[in-house]
Amino acid sequence: MKIVKTHLLKALITTAVVAALLPLLAGSLKRSEAVVTVVVVAKDMKFNQTNPTIYVRPGTKIRLILRNEDPGMRHDLVLEALGLETPIIKEGESAVLEFEVVDEGLFEYICSLHPVLMKGILMVSDQRWDQRTVSRGPAHSNQEF
Repeated sequence: MKIVKTHLLKALITTAVVAALLPLLAGSLKRSEAVVTVVVVAKDMKFNQTNPTIYVRPGTKIRLILRNEDPGMRHDLVLEALGLETPIIKEGESAVLEFEVVDEGLFEYICSLHPVLMKGILMVSDQRWDQRTVSRGPAHSNQEF
């Protein structure tokens, strides 16, 4: 009988501890958000063939990967309004920017070496976008629209 009481007491204490910690654990799980990966390929003096608009929601954590597939050319990606830029990379190289944009807005991205030919928009908005206007495809991103 004493063994049963000891096990019961341990079970009650364990349950109480888990119940007390559960809200803390749930809160930390809510705070850890997924990172959206956006791949931008520099090729033929354009980003992703069309210099697309990249759509994200405010507060999204973004991992932007620039890949240079342009033979004999050097490229970078600059988001001047956000104070972000990749290093200049050669063909076959990649560079990564990781950031979060909290406020809504339109932010131009360019290749600083070819700004007239290579430029697009990062659109940060809570609005729901028309699926037909979104630049998509396996080379563009894994972002949710």
